[in-house]
Amino acid sequence: MTIDVEQMRQFYTEELNKVVSRYNHIKQVLDQIGFPTMQIIEEKPISKEALINITKKLTKQRSASINENISKKKANVSAHKTLPVKSKKTKKKRTLWGKILLSRLEKIGKPLRVSELVNDIINFSKLPVSEHSKLKNSLTTIIYRLQKENKLSSYRFSGTKRPVYFGLHKWFLSNGNLKKPYANRLKEN
Repeated sequence: MTIDVEQMRQFYTEELNKVVSRYNHIKQVLDQIGFPTMQIIEEKPISKEALINITKKLTKQRSASINENISKKKANVSAHKTLPVKSKKTKKKRTLWGKILLSRLEKIGKPLRVSELVNDIINFSKLPVSEHSKLKNSLTTIIYRLQKENKLSSYRFSGTKRPVYFGLHKWFLSNGNLKKPYANRLKEN
């Protein structure tokens, strides 16, 4: 922020000097042709040092008032701001299920379809049946989120649209094909 203020100060100081110089020139020309002028600006020229001191003082005053306004706004925002606790818990759960999902895939050692992966995690979790539908929806979302984060990759056999198999990102080559040991494990099924 200090660089911007310094650049602004320098620019406007130069502009002020140009205006004062132009005013003096116009006044001189008008005086020569006999046209009376009003005194708008002080006759004595302002030194650059004095001008710099004035602009620094004004800059300090302006930045102090800006900082005061910012702190007032922050106080108002923090007074009215309430974050729901649920969002933090949900994020932790997603992270936890994502880690479980990745560790299960690592343990199984081969790519799986979404349904196979979800069923494996549901069996692993030992949650009550009433929670299964929620967990299925969450896990499906988590699988696609992990794919966007490049932790999971998808694979289809050539010439087919489905089924899509998901595996750890490190199991895939840069061209999107499975590495040989994982491709062989997938073909065995």
